Amino acid sequence: RRPRSGPGARSPTRLRRRGWRAAAMLAWGNAPTDEAGHYVNKNVNWVGKRFYVFYVFVLLVGAFACHSVLVGPLLTPEQGWTLVHVVHGLVNFTVMHYVTGVPADLDNDEFYSLSWWEQLDDGVPWTSKKRNLIIIPVAL
Repeated sequence: RRPRSGPGARSPTRLRRRGWRAAAMLAWGNAPTDEAGHYVNKNVNWVGKRFYVFYVFVLLVGAFACHSVLVGPLLTPEQGWTLVHVVHGLVNFTVMHYVTGVPADLDNDEFYSLSWWEQLDDGVPWTSKKRNLIIIPVAL
């Protein structure tokens, strides 16, 4: 049993970090909404400046890992970069364009037939988020 107070207690911030509050809200029928009362799509609302920094970091670390492990003994540098681009393309296609819906059933099938790319910015084309997701792989 956990103590009711002290370091092992369940504080509100600790519960929030673990997502218990969101799960409780959904179990009680209170889906997350914004000020206008529209459903907040948690599948895409986290994309922002922090995401782009993380995205570039993961791309660079992945490319470095691929080159340090495979280039030299198994592949030439050109083949290593080709492998990085192919893996990046396959992962991005699968995650952004092939898989549809929302991972958790939070939306009452509102986004059931939409891919992640279509859910981003409510399907509006050429927003800053979508342009950044197009430019970063091209710059790579």
